[in-house]
Amino acid sequence: MTTTRSRKPTLLFITSPEAGQANCNFAVISSLKAKHGDGVDIHLASYINLEKRIANQSGSEDEFTFHRIKGISLTDGIMRRFSNDESKMFGYARTSSGLYGSILSAIRTTSIVQPDTPEEYVETARDVERIIQDVNPDYILVDPLLSSARDAIRKSGKKAILLTPNTAKEAALSEQGLGVFAIPAVCTAYKYPIPWYLLPANTFITLFFAIWLFLIDRKHKKLNKARNQAGYKGVLPLFVRDSISETSVICMSTVGAELPLIIPDWVKCCGPIIQKSERLQEVDPKLYEWCNIRPTVLVSLGTNLKYSKKDANEMLRSLRVLLGIRKDIQVLWKLKKLGEYDLPEIAGDAEGDRLRIVDWLEADPFSILQSGNVVCFVSHGGSNSYHEALYAGVPQVILPAWADCYDFTARLRYLGIGAWGNPKACSGCSEHELTKALLRVIGRTPEDVAAKTMRERARELGRLVTDNYTREGRDVAADHIWEEIERARSET
Repeated sequence: MTTTRSRKPTLLFITSPEAGQANCNFAVISSLKAKHGDGVDIHLASYINLEKRIANQSGSEDEFTFHRIKGISLTDGIMRRFSNDESKMFGYARTSSGLYGSILSAIRTTSIVQPDTPEEYVETARDVERIIQDVNPDYILVDPLLSSARDAIRKSGKKAILLTPNTAKEAALSEQGLGVFAIPAVCTAYKYPIPWYLLPANTFITLFFAIWLFLIDRKHKKLNKARNQAGYKGVLPLFVRDSISETSVICMSTVGAELPLIIPDWVKCCGPIIQKSERLQEVDPKLYEWCNIRPTVLVSLGTNLKYSKKDANEMLRSLRVLLGIRKDIQVLWKLKKLGEYDLPEIAGDAEGDRLRIVDWLEADPFSILQSGNVVCFVSHGGSNSYHEALYAGVPQVILPAWADCYDFTARLRYLGIGAWGNPKACSGCSEHELTKALLRVIGRTPEDVAAKTMRERARELGRLVTDNYTREGRDVAADHIWEEIERARSET
């Protein structure tokens, strides 16, 4: 008879299919397989969207067994609500910063994070129960956003670790006590420390989120009622961690490169959890050569965000101003268009071959950031994008479009590694604001003292979050998971 200790451990990863959530799962899985090979049996469960992505990736079938979850993903659910009209969908998801934007974000929270119906939610939770029963894992790694999966795990009695691409702030917000009111609330983009005159507004927003979600939001109430009737106790797991079944939270933060927080022992700050990328010179030798001609600005606004013609033209005008002032600089811009449109022709000595606009990159943005000649990264402020630049030691300009992306503007300013690129135009873009931010980060001249100081600070934090590039966040996460497995197996 085979005992629990004698068989190889089985892990079940459960994640949302969106790249921003799934990529850290792939990174940790790769690390576990590199460290333990066939000594660990790995399973990955998600929606059909991720199954399609995996089918186009070579080697995945050797790392894990995939299980499709019934239901609808966050992105598909929002798109369904707007009949697949991307303009309407982005118009709903994108919010401004400050008091108004935060209130709007709170009101839309349940609709965005749980766009499925209560019936679909219960069906998904029950399907995850089936997968758990079939796989019988020793430990489960679950995306905190997947409340239906977390409900299923709690009901199964299995132990789980929350694996998130986000930060210690989201993981340990409830541990901050009254200090929670001194941390910039979601979508405010308030700088840290919060100026005294903004503390009342920040306090109001923090309280409003809780009051709206738990006392007013009808969709939230309806969803909780359906959950409870189906046997899933308590409130939506997104808002409460179960300390018995969910033993710890793995996140991307690094103490010393994060806002000052109370971080409990069960929050494991691993540093940037990033997939290993092939070197740029191996993936795209021609682009590598081009990036090394001059200092390069990389513009990539994430996997999901698409830019309207108006915003794209504002960005183009800003980049042209930058190229006119800094004739030693070049720009690589990955543009995802919202709709069909053309931009003005690129020509003249001020631009020439110094501005490349593409809709696709063969190489990962991370491999470009690591190539050694990127002096600024312009992103939408997603956690993965932010932490990739942090790891690479590259200063940033952030153009946030929604929710937690605004949080990273506070980190940039507090840590001294970048600038907010659209404080008034958010969630869009304006030439004046972006140009100001770019020149602050890059400098009007190569010898600009403030810009050189910012670059050195970014390099310093890159060394900090990687222990001078001897530590990978994915390996730290994998080691923690393995320790939890061994502890759980020794208790059985």
